[in-house]
Amino acid sequence: AGMSFSKLTLKKKIAILMTLAVSVIGLAAWIIIYRAERSDSIEYTRTMLSRYLNLMAVSGEEKGIGGVKELSGIWTALYPDGRVTVVGLNGEVVTDTKADASQMENHYTRGEVMGAFESGEGSELRYSKTQREWQIYMAKRVITPGSPGEVYVVRLSYPVAKLSGLIKNVTIPFIKYFALILILVWLGTYLVLRLILTPLNSLSRAASQIARGEKARFPITNDDEIQALSNTLNSMQDSLQK
Repeated sequence: AGMSFSKLTLKKKIAILMTLAVSVIGLAAWIIIYRAERSDSIEYTRTMLSRYLNLMAVSGEEKGIGGVKELSGIWTALYPDGRVTVVGLNGEVVTDTKADASQMENHYTRGEVMGAFESGEGSELRYSKTQREWQIYMAKRVITPGSPGEVYVVRLSYPVAKLSGLIKNVTIPFIKYFALILILVWLGTYLVLRLILTPLNSLSRAASQIARGEKARFPITNDDEIQALSNTLNSMQDSLQK
């Protein structure tokens, strides 16, 4: 691969290096944009869940499980994609708005449920294989009325808005802008190389003519560095002729 690259012309080498540089910068920009969009989506969903979870917890502490179920019906009517789960102290699901609680597996080892039982609140972001989308789970410990009151965990889950399709949503417009930028970079590179290589090609042609024994002078250019080289070569030619 190294030998192949070394055999390329200077124009192609510079074009490849510029493409690689722009690609690296573009990838870094895409990662920054994606993370920012992802963070905003997660934060918005967390805020919404926390607000309703606190209301359900208060209702549960005042009215018991019936109070949680009452607000659950209202919440799921407002947010059909949402899910409310009540988990008992032993980890068994007491009620769930999306599935038959008796058929559900023990939830005690779920991160958000463990956190709620241990510290009062817990949350987790993970991909749900059953729902086939990213979900935010937030749970809160509830002690129902009575002496002693029963301990439950009320858990809300909700798909993170656009998170599952966020890569597609971010990538498609980004690719369009990136392609435009890459074309502009290629065009700019071509113009710059043309400005640089045109006088060098003139020097090369003059040198070839002199090598064949023809009379030729190295051209005058507007570039100070190349003009200095041209003057030196002309002086060398004059000395050789003398």
